[in-house]
Amino acid sequence: KRLHCGDASLYKFLKETWDTKMNLPEKPPLMVVVDDASHIAHQMTISLFFWLPRLEPGGILIMEDIQPISEANQFRTHVLPQVIKDLHW
Repeated sequence: KRLHCGDASLYKFLKETWDTKMNLPEKPPLMVVVDDASHIAHQMTISLFFWLPRLEPGGILIMEDIQPISEANQFRTHVLPQVIKDLHW
């Protein structure tokens, strides 16, 4: 199964999905994550920091709907710029 649906704002759900369905010896490395989830900044941040360290080098994390709306502004204007700065330091 390659599509996992649930509440990505809940660390417990993400960890359980990772541990029981994805991070298994017979599974391929994690190369792509598409987060089509909440547009609320703190929930987007949870998802970003959960998936980013689990991606294989060269992997891609896609988070949709990062746009200038009040719910996502903090993520777009504060979290992402700092993460990009840290990754390209």
